[in-house]
Amino acid sequence: MNELPQSPKVSTIRHLKVVSPLPSPIRNGTPHMRTEYELYLTRRLAPTSIRLRQFWLTKFAAHHDLLTATENDVYTFLSDNNHWSPETVQTVIASLRVFYVWAEKKGYCGNIMEDVQRVKVHRRTSRIASDETLEHAIASASPRNAVSATFQIA
Repeated sequence: MNELPQSPKVSTIRHLKVVSPLPSPIRNGTPHMRTEYELYLTRRLAPTSIRLRQFWLTKFAAHHDLLTATENDVYTFLSDNNHWSPETVQTVIASLRVFYVWAEKKGYCGNIMEDVQRVKVHRRTSRIASDETLEHAIASASPRNAVSATFQIA
């Protein structure tokens, strides 16, 4: 049987290829735990979303062991980074929540994110350009872009 050579950061299971751009945040557990989690993510999320989830999980795991962390560890991690925007905090919470829901279903650990509250993120109002700004943009645009912008405004 011919097997394709694989780099240490690529795993193949049942014809699914999972690329791991970051080091594993999972320090203990079964040897297949990381691969199982990555496959779980590939079934649900786009590659960019997977990288984002892994990024925040790795950042949290640099300070706390994922399988023994507590809810207080999560709050400490968030408060130590109080310069983050509400949007970033919500992304971190969502990333950790996805992992711990999965880990609980698989029996690796309890869901410490169960009672962690979501952060309220206020929607920002769009800034509308003034008529003068639009007229200046059309006047200084190339003829092709000016025609396109005129049709979009009308």
